[in-house]
Amino acid sequence: MNRPTLISRIVFAVLVLATFTAFFAAQKLKRTDPLVNSVNLKRYVSPNNDGLRDRARLRFRTKQDDVVTVEVIDRNGDAVRTLADDKRMRAGPHRFQWNGRYAAVDGERGEPVPDGAYRVRITMRNAGRTFIPDKYFVVDTSPPKIAAEVVGSHNVSLLAQRPSEVGVKYTGVAPSRRVEMLVYRVRGNRTDTQPVATFASDRGANVGRWNLQVDTFRERRSACFGRFKDPTPGRAAPAGNYVIVVRACDAAGNAGISSSALPPKRGSTNGSAGVALTGVAIAPPMEPAIVGTTAAFSVIAPRGGYRYRLTRVGGETVKRGRERGNLLRISVPRVPAGLYELRIDALRSIQGDADIARTPVVINSKRAQDVLIAYPAIAWQTTNPVDVDGDGFGDPFQSLPPGQQLRVPIDRMLASALGPPRWRLAEGAFADFIANDSNVPAVEATTDFALGTSDAAAALKGRKAVLFAGDERWITPQLGSALRQFVAGGGRVAFFAPDAFRRTVRISGDVISGPSDIRQRDIFGEATRTSIVAPAPLVSFADELGLFQGLTGQFTDFEQSESRPRAAEVLTAGGREEGKPALVAYRLGKGLVIRVGVPGWQAELRGSGDVNVAYTTRAILAELAK
Repeated sequence: MNRPTLISRIVFAVLVLATFTAFFAAQKLKRTDPLVNSVNLKRYVSPNNDGLRDRARLRFRTKQDDVVTVEVIDRNGDAVRTLADDKRMRAGPHRFQWNGRYAAVDGERGEPVPDGAYRVRITMRNAGRTFIPDKYFVVDTSPPKIAAEVVGSHNVSLLAQRPSEVGVKYTGVAPSRRVEMLVYRVRGNRTDTQPVATFASDRGANVGRWNLQVDTFRERRSACFGRFKDPTPGRAAPAGNYVIVVRACDAAGNAGISSSALPPKRGSTNGSAGVALTGVAIAPPMEPAIVGTTAAFSVIAPRGGYRYRLTRVGGETVKRGRERGNLLRISVPRVPAGLYELRIDALRSIQGDADIARTPVVINSKRAQDVLIAYPAIAWQTTNPVDVDGDGFGDPFQSLPPGQQLRVPIDRMLASALGPPRWRLAEGAFADFIANDSNVPAVEATTDFALGTSDAAAALKGRKAVLFAGDERWITPQLGSALRQFVAGGGRVAFFAPDAFRRTVRISGDVISGPSDIRQRDIFGEATRTSIVAPAPLVSFADELGLFQGLTGQFTDFEQSESRPRAAEVLTAGGREEGKPALVAYRLGKGLVIRVGVPGWQAELRGSGDVNVAYTTRAILAELAK
């Protein structure tokens, strides 16, 4: 046998012997009683200073006295924190705490370790043994990402049979953990500062059920681990928009919420947990009703029928009756042209609902008049705060970010039982004024929708002027073109700002879509900018038309002219700052444009409002009728 062969055999024999020795040693260790037992630890630690799970407890028992080192190690086996360093310990139980942080440096508390799993390594120096129990810490500082969504339809009718509950499901938290749900009432673009109701999720399920009651809110002692209390008896939630927020903690005590803000606001919620409770409702008519014809109105009708009443704004009731069903047909009486209000009242009380619905109605008398008053039917529908995307907040056009489009049907029901937002303080106040002022010339009435979807040039032909009585942020491109041609040919146009004639919408069939982004100049070429100041009157700077008789009103918002069309000849100008009029009348081509850029102007026409505002309004109408 040669030397290399002999060496190979010796090495092989040594390896075999080592293998058997290791095997028997392992068997002996298995039969040896463990020196460390009864290991127990709180798994989760969340070192974020919120007072919840900021520390985790570790317990274990040693069988004999020894010098012990206790370390917290990461997945690579590297120590991140030493809890005991060669510490002499007697046999028995031992307790430690770990705050999920590295060791302190220069007296300052250590930084939190990265989120993840960490094990414990216990070394007994005298015994020459090291133990790494199977149990481990979980460091978690990340709050759960919770999303909530209503189960089924977001629109819940209170009419046929009031439902008993609405389900809300959520993600981001284990179903085994009960969560708290907060219900907020939405009012316009804001919610109440406090929730109107609270309830808990079902046990063992990722869903909760709102009983459609309000005034049941009870503050929990702890957002994470306090007990859920039974809700106090409440009352039926009234019709309106609501948004439900889910609040919960994960096993580490990190609090999460389905809204980035409390109270929630538009865009802050994660998911679509909005609920719209609907009752009696009516759609605003987009076209004027014609005297002597039958007008039809879409309603959501209560069981048992309803009474209806048609009343002139600032005047008397001209039609009343009873009806049932979702299509109200009214024979339009021969009454003066103008703005009217249609109101329906349920004959039976409806739990949680106001039992009424109102809408403005324009009546056209088909009498040729020099001045045409156009009411903002487009705004009645596009400012209608119906919740389209299910987040609990209404989606009128003015809330859309630049570039975002929305399509709304023209027969969409009004979200509010009182009618379109602020219509009474704007076009309603103006209609009341002209209905009761004997010095106002006779006028005809229509809507901007009717002008924008028909041959506007033909509708304006033969008239001296058109006055737009309300919100004209959105018009059709066809109407904008017709108005420019009307003024160029000698016509007169007056309108109440703010922000009028600078965006367009498109009307296709029974749908309004848009709006366009805002333009720097309006359809006539004037650029404006709104200034908000302490209450101040309009001061006349030039008044060739005689529209002012002194300091006029007290206003805070002034839509000031930055530049006018190149060919414009200013005739009358008034405002807060000379050279930047808020109320301006200028000659353009053969015609005249009058812009009243003062939000709140029409409201001053009501009752005992400012006499000079009334004077100027009357003078504008007289100028249009010349």
